[in-house]
Amino acid sequence: TIESISNIDIVPRKIYDGTKTVKVNSAGTPSGIREGDDVTLFATAEYDTKDGGINKKITMTFRLDGKDSGNYVLNLDDTMQIESALVTDRPAPNQLTFYSDDSTWAYISRAPRTCTFTFPDYLIGEDPMALGGPVWTGKEEGDEPEYQYKQKDFYDTAYKSELPQKTGVWTVRAKFPQTANWDAYTTTADFIVSSEITAGGKKTLKTGVAYQLGSGSWQVTGDRTVYLGGSRFYATSEREYEFAIK
Repeated sequence: TIESISNIDIVPRKIYDGTKTVKVNSAGTPSGIREGDDVTLFATAEYDTKDGGINKKITMTFRLDGKDSGNYVLNLDDTMQIESALVTDRPAPNQLTFYSDDSTWAYISRAPRTCTFTFPDYLIGEDPMALGGPVWTGKEEGDEPEYQYKQKDFYDTAYKSELPQKTGVWTVRAKFPQTANWDAYTTTADFIVSSEITAGGKKTLKTGVAYQLGSGSWQVTGDRTVYLGGSRFYATSEREYEFAIK
């Protein structure tokens, strides 16, 4: 029976990576192995949760390998210690959970965000979120920013939370707050708000806007009029219209 292990070497501190994995440099040296026996000790380790924070608990799971490993049984002593960490639980005879009151022993620190995004161009009256919204690369699911908007190159205007309904090139700013897992982060993307209809399909339009039709001959479902390319089109009510190019 192997009751104790010495010289365990783990790395109990890391930057948040979305996993509970703890790096094990060495599973340690088991006691009671007879000289000449072919026995190797392996170990894995993980935090109690994947989330950032200090004073993390770490559970290690040990196993034996080698042609003589069947002659031995792991029944670990709960008085074992790793640096300042003591055993607080023994989930199984081959498992030990370590914990230290020292906040510098085991922790997961916040990670820097590096995600990027694109924002869809849209017609006045349309909801860009319904068009697929921002498309993110590298963003963790559930990690949502606050979106704010300003007209590009208009330095005297501040970011506002309302979606733009004026033609032009706009900048959207995505602001992520600091969390237990992530540093605060701000990134931007540019997009175009237009009044020009260049492709067929369903469009949600606003009243009081002079929409311009692209090249070709156009027809609107429910309207017998054939509109020439370059013509102005005015919505009679704020609703969805379906356009087709003839």
